[in-house]
Amino acid sequence: MIDRIKVSNVFHEWTRDSYRAPSASNAAIEGADASYAAQVQPGPLNNRTQIFQDTLSVSNTAETVKKYGRSSEINRLKAKKMVELRRDIEAAAIGNGASVTGTGSVAGQMRGLFGFIATNASVGATTGVAPNPVTNTAPVAGTARAISDVLVKAAVLAAYTNGGSGSVLLVSPAQKQKVSALTGNVTRQQ
Repeated sequence: MIDRIKVSNVFHEWTRDSYRAPSASNAAIEGADASYAAQVQPGPLNNRTQIFQDTLSVSNTAETVKKYGRSSEINRLKAKKMVELRRDIEAAAIGNGASVTGTGSVAGQMRGLFGFIATNASVGATTGVAPNPVTNTAPVAGTARAISDVLVKAAVLAAYTNGGSGSVLLVSPAQKQKVSALTGNVTRQQ
């Protein structure tokens, strides 16, 4: 669900814009001159690229001897490693809260989705800190609390109020079980 784009550098930048608050009283008198207000310029965002790797090693003997359920140990391990890499990429794309600049001794890491949620973050009952995507500040969890219909509905409302569309809820498998137990759902879909 996260778009892919081509980048030309290990440090990629773009801008994000914001909406003014909606106004039900936005009305103009016919024929009146328009009044102009200063416009807010889009703010910068950025991220870093991350290299994902895994390795495999198969001896000539293991590849040559007869195997049960497969003809090639190399092909089995290639398929397995691709699934594992896909899971690594998904974990980083959703969870990483801050990017890391790569050096000769430190691997570069991308900031995941969690590090870009500047508003509408529900990070705990007390003292949680939402991430700051402009300063590359990772979120800080507050005091743990149980997920509830009230919290989910508040998050959806906050997303909508800020111009988003609360049509998808991304949670870990453990949280998925808790979300499935919520009673406020009218329709459940797989």
